[in-house]
Amino acid sequence: MTSSAQSRRELVLLAAIELYREGKLSLEKATEFAGLSVREFLYELRKRDVPINYTLEEAREDIKLILDSF
Repeated sequence: MTSSAQSRRELVLLAAIELYREGKLSLEKATEFAGLSVREFLYELRKRDVPINYTLEEAREDIKLILDSF
């Protein structure tokens, strides 16, 4: 990966993190925006001491998705 591609990817990641921090993007949307898996995005949040905003409604949606997959 070239340095300009790395810089672009880092800028997209920083934008996704800031939008997530401000509550403008959900965790799911922020990971899609950043082009990362949920695990990778959570790792990036933790590295930057950004709190995880996971609402009860998001938990319910995730549980429903899991149960519907069976």
